[in-house]
Amino acid sequence: MVEGLWEERYSVGVPQLDEEHKTILALINTIALNRDQPGWQANLVEILNQLTNYAIGHCEREEAMLKEVGYPDLQGQQREHLAFRQRLAVFTMDMDDPEQQRRILNMLLSFLKEWWLEHILVSDMKYRSFFV
Repeated sequence: MVEGLWEERYSVGVPQLDEEHKTILALINTIALNRDQPGWQANLVEILNQLTNYAIGHCEREEAMLKEVGYPDLQGQQREHLAFRQRLAVFTMDMDDPEQQRRILNMLLSFLKEWWLEHILVSDMKYRSFFV
């Protein structure tokens, strides 16, 4: 998992977006850390909803900033953000099946790790030079 603290290599060079990414990372870590706690199912759905809602606002703000600076791959960012939100929605719905929750949780954590490494460290880094 991405578990751990913020690292400077995650910085996109925009303080507001870095702070928002820190919040997203904290929510991902909260999911990972709660997976083995008693009553984790109820907590997980609540945290997953928080992550989803926060991601919606973050993506809108990030896309607005990218549009403002004339970022040429804004549509690529928009596609990735939409796919991320859609996957989170599916994971949230799938958590309703008590027999599948542990499996879904493992898939969710794997997805979040992959997304963090690919989206933040690859896609988002491409726009860094437009701000610094």
